[in-house]
Amino acid sequence: HFEIPVDGRIETDRFFIYRHPLSKTRPFFARTYSVISEIAEMCKVQGVPFVLFIAPRYHHWSSTESPENWERSVYGESFDYQNAIFEFFDEMAKESEFEIINLLPAFQKAEEFPLVFRTDPHWNSTGNRFVAGQVAEVLLKQQLVTGMKAK
Repeated sequence: HFEIPVDGRIETDRFFIYRHPLSKTRPFFARTYSVISEIAEMCKVQGVPFVLFIAPRYHHWSSTESPENWERSVYGESFDYQNAIFEFFDEMAKESEFEIINLLPAFQKAEEFPLVFRTDPHWNSTGNRFVAGQVAEVLLKQQLVTGMKAK
């Protein structure tokens, strides 16, 4: 549990980023990015490749996924700023020393359905296979893995 002030309002749940524009949530994303950058730097020092994948939640790509989602009551149906996270990380990708992959476009084009559970917003087996395919494609393209073949 936490309480943080955001734009004159006390927020108490992790979905506050959906209720505020990036101009108000940028410091929170920036702090997350700084921690991720530290991890990437540790990987670099160890000679380990690092790629950051930004994964969407079901409502970012489909209004028909997870129709009985038990979490919906926490963040409601108003997603005015739901894409701020992608805006932020797309901006950071332009200057980042490590690659940042936004998976939202891939999800928006996905032909598989459903990718999450009916009552739970987490990926089901189809969603996990879909994401694994997206990650594998990037790793293969960048030659970060060997012994695998692309489809």
